[in-house]
Amino acid sequence: MGNASKNLLWEQFLKSEVVHSRKITQSKPAKPSVSESSGSFMLPLNKFGKSTGFFLKEAIDEKRFESAGFMLAAKGAQDYAEKLGDFALEQRKFEQAIQIYSHLGSYAKLALANYLAAKDCLKKGGSTKLAACKFYASIEAYNKLLKQDKANTIFILQEIIRVCENLTELFEEEEDFLGAGDAQIYIAQVYGFLMPYKDIQKFYSIDPEFFYKVEENLRSKADSAKINYFTFLEKEKVDPDSEKGRIIRDRLKKLARILAIIPEKQEG
Repeated sequence: MGNASKNLLWEQFLKSEVVHSRKITQSKPAKPSVSESSGSFMLPLNKFGKSTGFFLKEAIDEKRFESAGFMLAAKGAQDYAEKLGDFALEQRKFEQAIQIYSHLGSYAKLALANYLAAKDCLKKGGSTKLAACKFYASIEAYNKLLKQDKANTIFILQEIIRVCENLTELFEEEEDFLGAGDAQIYIAQVYGFLMPYKDIQKFYSIDPEFFYKVEENLRSKADSAKINYFTFLEKEKVDPDSEKGRIIRDRLKKLARILAIIPEKQEG
């Protein structure tokens, strides 16, 4: 998937807190010669045989998208299964979309579906623990995508930062200062990874504003992580020699290693 289509995907979904009724991609599949509509999802049912076609139509009509998606995948129709996942996402059936994308290994859309599920959960006043789990699942999916799609590493890392920012905000609102610090140290680590690329023109040109602030943002996130860790120590009255104290010392050492990536400025 090229950058243009990826950007379109995020314009349609990530820049809003609701799933638009538009299709995920602008390109439309060729209209099959014989098809039936279940809701507004078009599927060439005759392609799958009478009994399977009946099962698919019934499952989609009853909004059992996960069952239909798994059946389509089993029949070798992964493209249709993924489109059904897209349709489930548009219908705000987040868990079903997540299961379909996970089954197919569609990690970009899996990350997106988990992100949207988290945002929807928070918007409805749902469990903050569930929302945090969905944000973590989104990050995990992006990490899997990194191994598959090295050509879009920069884009993927930017989205990991975006999700981590949401996670940080959630933890801070819940006064979970250890969780907030951990989310910020993760962001700092991503910026640290990007440091060697910020002065390489072919990477810088991808997003000049983003790369211009890589070092500044690394320092900022490291400082914020420290503040959250020390707030945690004070709030919990942590004994420096306790297990919690050891955890914080390890985190601070990790921060020091991340900050050491920044080259020292030459005097004069």
